[in-house]
Amino acid sequence: MTRHPGHPATIGLILLALGAAPAAAQPGQVTGSVLDETGAVLPGATVTLSGPGGARATQTGGGGEYRFEAVAAGGYTLTAALSGFSDASVEVVVADAPVEAPPVTLSLASFGDTVVVTASRTEVRVVDAPVTTSVIPAATLATSAASNVVRRCARCPAST
Repeated sequence: MTRHPGHPATIGLILLALGAAPAAAQPGQVTGSVLDETGAVLPGATVTLSGPGGARATQTGGGGEYRFEAVAAGGYTLTAALSGFSDASVEVVVADAPVEAPPVTLSLASFGDTVVVTASRTEVRVVDAPVTTSVIPAATLATSAASNVVRRCARCPAST
């Protein structure tokens, strides 16, 4: 068997280069939490990570935590949203190592003045009405000429 001088060293350099290349290209990870103004966790919030690789979204878990795997290196905007709260964003920079983003704090949304009108149909008896009423019997209207009906109505106290 013939020995090639330097052969083991060459193999060693190739293995070292192959081992270093994937480590340099390894994607990062972003984790964090979403809280309210009191520091309570907010489960079910939508968290969106926007940056060089596009935008990805996830939901916070029961403890208000979220995780994004396989994130390419670069600068990102992390936005959290939940119904009843104002959206909030933080900036994060992702490298090869996992990134623990600062907690995203959501404040209660402010709402403008709201006027709510409700109605219900209730029957009001004529005798309970808050205005003066006059009743002209149907028989009187049937036997009167049209001009007499107008005069009769004009004499009613409610029509003045």
